[in-house]
Amino acid sequence: MQIRNRFFFIFFSFLFFILLNFLPLSSFFPSLVDKSGIVYIEQGTPKEMIIRKLSFLSFDNTLFRFLSNIILKEISPGKYRPQFNDNLIVNFGIFKRKERVKITFYEGITRREIIKKIFENSLTARGEFYQAERKIINSPKYRERYKVYGNVKDLEGYLFPDTYYFYTNEPAFNMITKMLNRYTNVLRELNLYSFSPQEIYKKTIVASLIQKEAGLGEEGIISSVINNRLKKRMKLQIDATILYALKHDGIITTNITLKNKYYDSPYNTYVCRGLPVSPICNPGKIALQGAFFPLKTDYLYYVSKNNGTHFFSKTYKEHQKKVKKFQGSNAR
Repeated sequence: MQIRNRFFFIFFSFLFFILLNFLPLSSFFPSLVDKSGIVYIEQGTPKEMIIRKLSFLSFDNTLFRFLSNIILKEISPGKYRPQFNDNLIVNFGIFKRKERVKITFYEGITRREIIKKIFENSLTARGEFYQAERKIINSPKYRERYKVYGNVKDLEGYLFPDTYYFYTNEPAFNMITKMLNRYTNVLRELNLYSFSPQEIYKKTIVASLIQKEAGLGEEGIISSVINNRLKKRMKLQIDATILYALKHDGIITTNITLKNKYYDSPYNTYVCRGLPVSPICNPGKIALQGAFFPLKTDYLYYVSKNNGTHFFSKTYKEHQKKVKKFQGSNAR
């Protein structure tokens, strides 16, 4: 009897398989045809939970769960619009592994450049990125987790530059939190996570200036110049803040003119005293370290040697001599 029952089970299972592959699925489950909807799968979601999420689109919950466990070997995070057609393989093939895209954000990249790069790789729309960003900024839970300070309008400075792997159709929220998690992990690596959000934000602004100004190995000494000038209530007069101010307002240029130096913007440190109102880029680990742990010097000035390094001076007179030597008539 047991052998006979096993024979019938194998026979009917084989028959069911043949029918599914050679007859339209709508012959068995008419309600399945033409159904569609959007489903968001977040990073780390268990397969069982995903199946429950999708079951509301299905023709029969029990059979759906059985078939899903067979076919859904691995489900990537992302946004899906499942199309239920007549063929079983076509129906569920959309839930197979999605392509991963490798993107490297260099140190000093701006938020706008990050969004552009994500958009150009067809990962998400700009609007979705902005919406996800606002969701994080407006949430007390996420603000606390990622040390987001005060009335920030965007996440410039918090989007840590690194190499990331994003899935096609991955929600923008997931992409942003990956970068934010990397940022907070770096703070922990440097033993800085215990600092207040206000102090971390202030130092991140300093780090963004260091990132744009320092040559290799100069992070600590550039940081000391910034600190020394702030203590003396001197204007920072950092060229990179002019370029950021102009670009922020839609003016694209690589040349700084005398007129640009007087451009009215809360980012322009030739006009405003103190730090810019927010970071001017997303700094890397070494720049953050330099911001929190500046060297102790008496330097107040520096000028480019045109080889990626700078000459540092304690007095304006000495600085002017070096400006003439390295930059001609172009004053710092």
